[in-house]
Amino acid sequence: VANALALFSYVAQRASVILRTKAAKVLAIEVVKDGDGVQHVALELQAEGFNYKPGQWARLHIPCVGSVGHPFTIVPGDSKGKIRFIIKAGL
Repeated sequence: VANALALFSYVAQRASVILRTKAAKVLAIEVVKDGDGVQHVALELQAEGFNYKPGQWARLHIPCVGSVGHPFTIVPGDSKGKIRFIIKAGL
């Protein structure tokens, strides 16, 4: 019974993620350095119908990088429907 409950919980969670997943169009990718010389990738996306609220995050899945998505904080874009992610790329 415990295994069936765990399996049901897992399937329900995966279904929830799949139903909430939305594709976004990549507008720009840029490599930037901060004041300490650390590189970051700035990724700008067009996410139609998305309304940004402070504290939101998204799970990014990039198939050519890995099979699992990772959570990143959303940075609001300069206009409605645009969002950015700033991802540390070096130490």
